[in-house]
Amino acid sequence: MTIELILYPLIGILSGFLAGFFGVGGGLVIVPALHFLYVSFGYSDDTLPVVNSNKSYSLNGLKSSISYEINPRSKIFAHFSYGYKSGGINQQPYVSEQNRVYNPEYLSNFE
Repeated sequence: MTIELILYPLIGILSGFLAGFFGVGGGLVIVPALHFLYVSFGYSDDTLPVVNSNKSYSLNGLKSSISYEINPRSKIFAHFSYGYKSGGINQQPYVSEQNRVYNPEYLSNFE
């Protein structure tokens, strides 16, 4: 654990230096360095479980508004929107099988 606390900031400093001077950093330095560290610390490449899901959702959203000018100083306004946040698959290896696939969330808004 102590060696990790030293190596992670060093990787960040190296990446920042290369990004500042040569325009090369992030993905070119951090990803291979972290991959090498994780393998050297005993994490394997195949820790993510294989997930098969045939879930399909028909997701449609809408937004509608109407306004009516009563007089030059007054207006009535109404707005309705319906949307969603899509569902998906959680690939965290420690999540139980029944919690791996999560459903979409829906929201209706009236103003």
